[in-house]
Amino acid sequence: MNDKIVNADGFSGEYDLQNPQWQGGWFGKTIWDVQSNIKDPFTVCIDGIIYRIDYHIKSDLGSVPRILQEFCPMWFDRARYPKSFIAHDNIYKTGGIWVAIWGGWEFQTLTRKEADEFLFRCLLLEGASKANARTIYFGVRAGGWASWDAKKQKKERK
Repeated sequence: MNDKIVNADGFSGEYDLQNPQWQGGWFGKTIWDVQSNIKDPFTVCIDGIIYRIDYHIKSDLGSVPRILQEFCPMWFDRARYPKSFIAHDNIYKTGGIWVAIWGGWEFQTLTRKEADEFLFRCLLLEGASKANARTIYFGVRAGGWASWDAKKQKKERK
């Protein structure tokens, strides 16, 4: 049951990053287990609507290529916007997000474009400038199709 009282847009709740594991060799990435607190779940409020990620997901905190992190950290540092990247990774992995409804949560499916627009809104809430949020948004729009298609293909095989 959702008994949170939210007065303004933003993030709330608790989560832990656990068990970092390196995957993929030289061009790989660190994958984290993200555990949301069941009693105080990790949520984001946008335009008065409360969204919740799954209680346990895996996240790479944004699929930012290492070269961009090294040479343009002011734009692409994954550690600057972890909440936004966790929420976005959750949507990419599940195809949607939980939305607060009277008395509980309802899963809402999203398109890839809606997921990327959600990331843009989250980045602004987490303190990114509009220019930085746009740069990340366009990067995800350009490169996120592979992850989105992989999720879709995995669903079709089941």
